[in-house]
Amino acid sequence: MEKLVTILVPTDFSAAAKAAGRFAASLAVPVKAKVVLLSVVEMDTSETVLHSWKVLENQNKASALRNLEKQVKEIQASFKTPPQISTDLVVGMPKEDMIVQRAKEIGADLIVMGTKGASGLKKIFSGSNTARIIQLSHIPVVAIPAKITFSQLAKIVYASDLKNVHAETKTLAKIASLFNAHIMVLHVVAKKEPARIDRNLEPELIEKCRYGAISFHQVEGDAVDTAIADFIQEQRADMLVMYTHKLDFIDRAMGKSVTRSLAFRNQVPLLVFKKTSPQG
Repeated sequence: MEKLVTILVPTDFSAAAKAAGRFAASLAVPVKAKVVLLSVVEMDTSETVLHSWKVLENQNKASALRNLEKQVKEIQASFKTPPQISTDLVVGMPKEDMIVQRAKEIGADLIVMGTKGASGLKKIFSGSNTARIIQLSHIPVVAIPAKITFSQLAKIVYASDLKNVHAETKTLAKIASLFNAHIMVLHVVAKKEPARIDRNLEPELIEKCRYGAISFHQVEGDAVDTAIADFIQEQRADMLVMYTHKLDFIDRAMGKSVTRSLAFRNQVPLLVFKKTSPQG
């Protein structure tokens, strides 16, 4: 990305939103990116609403602006060299649509959101604001666990079905290169399937992406979620990346009867890209 990277952080001033703000700032500092804290005041903006509602709208806007400035100061106080943070406020509903629309308007490169303490991906993507925004947005979305402790982005695990791995890795490499992060392409195969490993895939990815910090890993596992969890823990990765159309891959990965608590989901951010049609 040659232009200044812009990271949009929607906030409702909750603990989860504050964690997302700190994470976004941590990403922003090393690459001198711009962080935009966005508050959405959910009010009917039509001219037919009562005057009393307009008064309430103004009160809510004033309160949101005060809270935005407070959150900016809290974030900047955590850094020796504070990142560039600006505030933004929009009025309208529904909230998710307003966030996606604003992200487009300001040319955001990433949307970073907190997950309000969700302990697993199924909870994160069960009727949550984050799920709705991922479905609506063509801008990558980062879901941040509320209790995350983040220091650097050095290892990125990209869980892939290999159907469009070259194009998807190339897109991811644009972000990874900003942080000199290592991309670990991970493919999970069932134990009953033949373990066929394409030895040429890793050098092909490095050449096509023009990025040397890429490795390919194939592991066996009947439960995809468990295999991903174990790999992330073993590698001490800093982020999990998935591509999806409408969260269908995540639904399949998590399954309908997952009983194991995936502790790593409270430790690493999840970056979700909108999946495109295979391009070869």
